[in-house]
Amino acid sequence: MYALFALLMGFGVFMGISDFSHKSYIIAFLVGAALCFCYLYFYEKIPVCENVVILTIVCLVLNGVWTLIYLPVQYGDYDKFMRYAALLAFNGGVAQQTYVELFPHIFGYSFFLSLFLRLFHAGYGTIGAYVNVFLTVGSGLILWTIVKDFYGKRVAAIAYILWILCPSKLLYNVFNLSEPYYTNLILLFFLIVEKFSLSGKKYFWLTGILAGLLLRLINTARPIALVPMIALGIWLLFLKGYKKGFILFSLLALAVYIPTGPLWNSYMESKLLATPATGVPGYNIYVGFDSDHGGTFNEEDMDRLQEYYGSTQNATQAQKNMLNDAIENIKSGNVDFGKLIPSKFRSLLGNDEGGAFYSKEDFSGTWFKVASFLSNIWYYFVFLLSLAGALSAVKRQELTVLQLFPLYVIGLILAQMLVEVSGRYHYSILPMLIVIAMMYQPKSERNGKISLEESRSSQKLSETE
Repeated sequence: MYALFALLMGFGVFMGISDFSHKSYIIAFLVGAALCFCYLYFYEKIPVCENVVILTIVCLVLNGVWTLIYLPVQYGDYDKFMRYAALLAFNGGVAQQTYVELFPHIFGYSFFLSLFLRLFHAGYGTIGAYVNVFLTVGSGLILWTIVKDFYGKRVAAIAYILWILCPSKLLYNVFNLSEPYYTNLILLFFLIVEKFSLSGKKYFWLTGILAGLLLRLINTARPIALVPMIALGIWLLFLKGYKKGFILFSLLALAVYIPTGPLWNSYMESKLLATPATGVPGYNIYVGFDSDHGGTFNEEDMDRLQEYYGSTQNATQAQKNMLNDAIENIKSGNVDFGKLIPSKFRSLLGNDEGGAFYSKEDFSGTWFKVASFLSNIWYYFVFLLSLAGALSAVKRQELTVLQLFPLYVIGLILAQMLVEVSGRYHYSILPMLIVIAMMYQPKSERNGKISLEESRSSQKLSETE
């Protein structure tokens, strides 16, 4: 598992730094490697503030101040998210929106934003950024909690600090985008699983219901709930995470997740006055196998989808037509996989300058280069640390719920190879890399296996001390 994680992430990063038309990538990688070496060499001597309250205040202030001093004009999907959120908040959302019908996850995130618009009567262009700040703080606290449960407060503080210092996360926060939202939900899901693994089966009903609801919320904002679900299944069945209570937990989660899908679709239909697309996202698969455009967004493929919708007036049928075209395109032999796959890895994982790219219109040339460079240094540094963490976990034969994090990374990367890719789609991988990096524990490396029970005992002993 860890070898596959390293292979997929490593290939993506390699495709990024091997783009010699941009020498900044290899320079940023070398700087990140130097920082990684220093971190590993001075690991025991690095001074760390272990006070979670102070760290949370720093995270809140840093991200909050940035949203106050820099709030760019929202465009593209970011503008669509907020426009429909305003419709839902103040006009009941009763309006036919073709784009929302075709891509129902737009509705899910817009609905989330509309709750805050209605609650605070906030300004049209600002509420998304402020909500993102609190989601970012929440994600940091979840990272701190999970890491603390296994490695103690010092390592948890390092994880929180790495999250605070992530430049791209700071840059993304000012846009109305769903990445901070669904990433927070995924981390909450993993936190629920982690707490259940330590607490025992007596809480299966509460944690199972919460897990099922979180999976449904994830899918409303981004249709990737299957990735953490499959990660959990693989961990339980093949990586010795199985415990009796998890059968009840998993069944209850599915019992909540499955029926809430039709309920959510019915609610969307009542607001849209139209039937949103259901089933396989044919457009995203068509784009994902469009080797002429590297599996990324392009106007030609979007025009094709709009034409299908115009002729059918049915979002689901338009998506089915795109799926049929994708299948025919693959069968025809026109897809150059030798060109497509490396290009998709480069777009998805090659660098972390997506936040800077979206801010390019408001940044000067120098600021854009600085923001991109710093983002890439952080990304390559944490990636290399995650390799050290993975190797350390392998040496210890560590068998804990933390294996869900590399499993998620593997699953998301493989899933993205089937659909449209974009640099920002690896946002949810960033906190996963931090957790994997924290697995670097040189003092605790030893032969033998570290079980869930041992981790729980260590946690209790630490709390007693």
